Amino acid sequence: MMNWLARAMSNTLLEEPLKTLSGLPKQALKWMLQIPGATSYIGCIGKDKFGEEMKKNAQAAGINAHYYEDENAPTGTCAVCVVGGERSLIANLSAANCYKSELLKKPENWALGNANKPLEHL
Repeated sequence: MMNWLARAMSNTLLEEPLKTLSGLPKQALKWMLQIPGATSYIGCIGKDKFGEEMKKNAQAAGINAHYYEDENAPTGTCAVCVVGGERSLIANLSAANCYKSELLKKPENWALGNANKPLEHL
């Protein structure tokens, strides 16, 4: 989707921010470079059609998604209203509220944060 940005900018312009950024900004820049598996995401979804859609789209985008699938809460949704070029978002977090810190502490999830390497190591 956004590989136009990566093509518009030279890799040297993107390498320097990747060496100093961490967390979500770094993940977003790595995703824009379109390197499969370089971007990881952890979250909670419901066991429903929207959760399946999120898994399918994350895989198609090359995102290494680790979802906890909640048995009781549906996947969160977001309504977007665009009027005259202005937009408003209304979110129903639902299953996203069910993610517990214990899940982050699982070795396979915790390792994702430690695998946040600079671009030259990808």
